[in-house]
Amino acid sequence: IQIPDDARLTLFFKSITFKSYTNEELKGIIQDRILKYDLNIPEESLNYIIGIGARENGSARVVLKIVRNCVDLEKFDFNTINNQWEELKKKDWLSYINSLNQSERKFYSNLLNLFSDKEVINPNDIKITNAELSFSRISQLISRFEYDGLIDIDWINKGVAGGRYRNVMLSKPQLTPLFKELLAE
Repeated sequence: IQIPDDARLTLFFKSITFKSYTNEELKGIIQDRILKYDLNIPEESLNYIIGIGARENGSARVVLKIVRNCVDLEKFDFNTINNQWEELKKKDWLSYINSLNQSERKFYSNLLNLFSDKEVINPNDIKITNAELSFSRISQLISRFEYDGLIDIDWINKGVAGGRYRNVMLSKPQLTPLFKELLAE
């Protein structure tokens, strides 16, 4: 396919990582976009929300969404803020789960079921529960979920006698019930 030069030169096929916002920058963003409307948001609530955003890699999107939801509800207590944060996380994870194709969903669901018995699993265990998949496809899926931050990998090298393989661990075990619920939908 021939793409016109003006379109081709504007496309970026590499991911670009941007520096995370600091607490002060997040506060400035809130002041510029929301607090200019003279809303009476308690300072401690604002700082708490900014802390959540800073913990989430300096996410302005998270901070702005929580503030807007709290403004809509006219509640700024820590309980409401935490509830808004939990709802936002659930929506984000639901969006992620919905972006998976059927085989990826099935694979991840099988992976979560394997973790109900063990904390660490190896590719042979994964192959048994995903017999229809080749080892190369399993390897691709493991790499994808590692890249997405859902699993952690520990490389084991036993040399010539035992070979090299990966052990798989959940990076977010506290979210397993949420993931199982979202995958069941």
